[in-house]
Amino acid sequence: MFTGITNSMDYFTDTGIGTLWLAPFYKSPMLDAGYDIVDHEQVNPLFGKMADFDKMVKKIKAKGLNLIVDFVPNHTSDQHEWFKKSVRKESPYDDYYIWRDASSWNGSEPVPPNNWVIRHLI
Repeated sequence: MFTGITNSMDYFTDTGIGTLWLAPFYKSPMLDAGYDIVDHEQVNPLFGKMADFDKMVKKIKAKGLNLIVDFVPNHTSDQHEWFKKSVRKESPYDDYYIWRDASSWNGSEPVPPNNWVIRHLI
């Protein structure tokens, strides 16, 4: 992704695009379009390497374009270290997530909150 964007910079400027907005590109199992982040400090190898990102940012700046990065600290994977520590009730992560018992919906079996299965019940 980063290399493709870098190589497309002339197209962006020629068509009058002034701002690029990147969806999450952090390390993720990609079960939720990249919003299920495992590590906010690592780049998902699907999109390139950190060096590719740095090169892209330099070219964006050189072309006078703006960059918006969709940084979502309130979305994590269950593989994220914050989540694992919250499960273990380790401070200060013990209250990073809302923990509650599963509940029923329209007479269904109890479904844990934030479980994608619940979307089919609503």
